Amino acid sequence: MQVVIDSIRQNLLEQNRWEYIVDGLLVTLKVTCCIIRYFNRVVVAMIRNTYDNTGKLKILNIICNIYLTIIRGTPVVVQLLIIYFGVFASVRIDKTIVAILAFAINSGAYQAEFLEQVYKVFQEDNLKREEV
Repeated sequence: MQVVIDSIRQNLLEQNRWEYIVDGLLVTLKVTCCIIRYFNRVVVAMIRNTYDNTGKLKILNIICNIYLTIIRGTPVVVQLLIIYFGVFASVRIDKTIVAILAFAINSGAYQAEFLEQVYKVFQEDNLKREEV
Protein backbone atom coordinates (compact mmCIF):
# COMPACT_ATOMS: atom_id res chain seq x y z
CA MET A 1 0.00 0.00 0.00
CA GLN A 2 2.86 2.35 0.77
CA VAL A 3 4.23 1.80 -2.74
CA VAL A 4 0.97 3.06 -4.24
CA ILE A 5 0.91 6.12 -1.99
CA ASP A 6 4.55 6.92 -2.81
CA SER A 7 3.86 6.53 -6.53
CA ILE A 8 0.87 8.89 -6.34
CA ARG A 9 2.85 11.43 -4.34
CA GLN A 10 5.77 11.28 -6.77
CA ASN A 11 3.62 11.51 -9.93
CA LEU A 12 1.11 14.11 -8.83
CA LEU A 13 3.00 16.36 -6.44
CA GLU A 14 6.69 16.08 -7.14
CA GLN A 15 6.45 15.96 -10.94
CA ASN A 16 3.60 18.51 -11.10
CA ARG A 17 1.32 16.21 -13.06
CA TRP A 18 -1.65 17.58 -11.15
CA GLU A 19 -1.52 20.44 -13.67
CA TYR A 20 -2.59 18.00 -16.39
CA ILE A 21 -5.62 17.04 -14.34
CA VAL A 22 -6.56 20.70 -13.83
CA ASP A 23 -6.12 21.40 -17.55
CA GLY A 24 -8.32 18.41 -18.36
CA LEU A 25 -11.00 19.64 -15.97
CA LEU A 26 -10.97 23.06 -17.63
CA VAL A 27 -11.44 21.49 -21.05
CA THR A 28 -14.29 19.41 -19.60
CA LEU A 29 -15.94 22.55 -18.28
CA LYS A 30 -15.64 24.17 -21.69
CA VAL A 31 -17.23 21.18 -23.35
CA THR A 32 -20.11 21.19 -20.90
CA CYS A 33 -20.92 24.64 -22.20
CA CYS A 34 -22.66 22.68 -24.93
CA ILE A 35 -25.73 22.94 -22.73
CA ILE A 36 -26.41 25.99 -24.89
CA ARG A 37 -27.13 23.61 -27.72
CA TYR A 38 -29.71 21.64 -25.76
CA PHE A 39 -31.42 24.74 -24.41
CA ASN A 40 -31.37 26.29 -27.86
CA ARG A 41 -32.97 23.37 -29.65
CA VAL A 42 -35.72 22.79 -27.09
CA VAL A 43 -36.76 26.43 -26.93
CA VAL A 44 -36.80 26.88 -30.70
CA ALA A 45 -38.73 23.65 -31.25
CA MET A 46 -41.28 24.52 -28.56
CA ILE A 47 -41.83 28.02 -29.94
CA ARG A 48 -42.37 26.74 -33.46
CA ASN A 49 -44.60 23.92 -32.28
CA THR A 50 -46.69 26.29 -30.15
CA TYR A 51 -47.15 28.61 -33.09
CA ASP A 52 -48.18 25.74 -35.37
CA ASN A 53 -50.79 24.49 -32.88
CA THR A 54 -52.20 27.70 -31.40
CA GLY A 55 -51.03 30.59 -33.57
CA LYS A 56 -49.51 32.28 -30.52
CA LEU A 57 -45.91 33.53 -30.25
CA LYS A 58 -45.93 34.88 -33.80
CA ILE A 59 -42.97 37.26 -33.34
CA LEU A 60 -40.85 34.60 -31.63
CA ASN A 61 -41.73 32.16 -34.40
CA ILE A 62 -40.55 34.68 -37.00
CA ILE A 63 -37.27 35.13 -35.09
CA CYS A 64 -36.84 31.34 -34.88
CA ASN A 65 -37.50 30.94 -38.59
CA ILE A 66 -34.91 33.61 -39.42
CA TYR A 67 -32.41 31.94 -37.07
CA LEU A 68 -33.00 28.50 -38.60
CA THR A 69 -32.84 29.80 -42.15
CA ILE A 70 -29.57 31.66 -41.60
CA ILE A 71 -27.82 28.98 -39.54
CA ARG A 72 -28.91 26.06 -41.70
CA GLY A 73 -28.17 28.00 -44.88
CA THR A 74 -24.54 28.85 -44.18
CA PRO A 75 -21.62 26.43 -43.92
CA VAL A 76 -20.25 25.81 -40.44
CA VAL A 77 -16.78 27.05 -41.44
CA VAL A 78 -18.28 30.40 -42.44
CA GLN A 79 -20.08 30.52 -39.08
CA LEU A 80 -16.81 29.80 -37.27
CA LEU A 81 -15.05 32.61 -39.14
CA ILE A 82 -17.88 35.08 -38.52
CA ILE A 83 -18.06 34.27 -34.81
CA TYR A 84 -14.28 34.30 -34.28
CA PHE A 85 -13.26 37.25 -36.47
CA GLY A 86 -16.53 39.17 -36.38
CA VAL A 87 -18.29 38.75 -33.07
CA PHE A 88 -15.24 38.20 -30.86
CA ALA A 89 -12.73 40.26 -32.86
CA SER A 90 -12.14 42.85 -30.16
CA VAL A 91 -12.21 40.37 -27.27
CA ARG A 92 -9.39 38.04 -26.36
CA ILE A 93 -11.12 34.66 -26.09
CA ASP A 94 -9.97 31.07 -26.28
CA LYS A 95 -10.43 29.49 -29.71
CA THR A 96 -11.87 26.37 -28.13
CA ILE A 97 -14.72 28.32 -26.58
CA VAL A 98 -15.50 29.98 -29.91
CA ALA A 99 -15.54 26.60 -31.67
CA ILE A 100 -17.79 25.08 -29.01
CA LEU A 101 -20.15 28.04 -29.24
CA ALA A 102 -20.27 27.94 -33.04
CA PHE A 103 -20.89 24.21 -33.18
CA ALA A 104 -23.51 24.47 -30.43
CA ILE A 105 -25.40 27.12 -32.37
CA ASN A 106 -25.10 25.16 -35.61
CA SER A 107 -26.11 21.77 -34.28
CA GLY A 108 -28.84 23.36 -32.16
CA ALA A 109 -30.54 24.62 -35.31
CA TYR A 110 -30.55 21.19 -36.94
CA GLN A 111 -31.68 19.47 -33.76
CA ALA A 112 -34.48 22.00 -33.27
CA GLU A 113 -35.91 20.97 -36.63
CA PHE A 114 -35.65 17.32 -35.66
CA LEU A 115 -37.22 17.92 -32.26
CA GLU A 116 -40.08 19.88 -33.80
CA GLN A 117 -40.91 16.91 -36.02
CA VAL A 118 -40.78 14.58 -33.00
CA TYR A 119 -43.28 16.81 -31.17
CA LYS A 120 -45.60 16.72 -34.18
CA VAL A 121 -45.47 12.92 -34.39
CA PHE A 122 -46.26 12.58 -30.68
CA GLN A 123 -49.17 15.00 -30.99
CA GLU A 124 -50.60 13.16 -33.99
CA ASP A 125 -50.22 9.88 -32.16
CA ASN A 126 -52.00 11.27 -29.10
CA LEU A 127 -54.83 12.62 -31.24
CA LYS A 128 -55.28 9.20 -32.84
CA ARG A 129 -55.43 7.58 -29.41
CA GLU A 130 -58.07 10.06 -28.24
CA GLU A 131 -60.26 9.26 -31.25
CA VAL A 132 -60.21 5.54 -30.49
